[in-house]
Amino acid sequence: MRTSVSAEVYGQHNQKGDFKARVIPKNDGQVQRIKSRILNSFLFCNLDAEPLKIVIDAMEEKRFK
Repeated sequence: MRTSVSAEVYGQHNQKGDFKARVIPKNDGQVQRIKSRILNSFLFCNLDAEPLKIVIDAMEEKRFK
């Protein structure tokens, strides 16, 4: 009996290429606020410096009332 199924789309929708991480410009204050928040998360707390920088660079700070 099959326990799992996976599928990938090939062709125009799934073209292989070099990964280019998204970078949203931030000032030092924004970087520090985002970093202090995500380091409290089990998803991000064990990242080394370079992967952490990639994640923070890709994030966008949003403020809500």
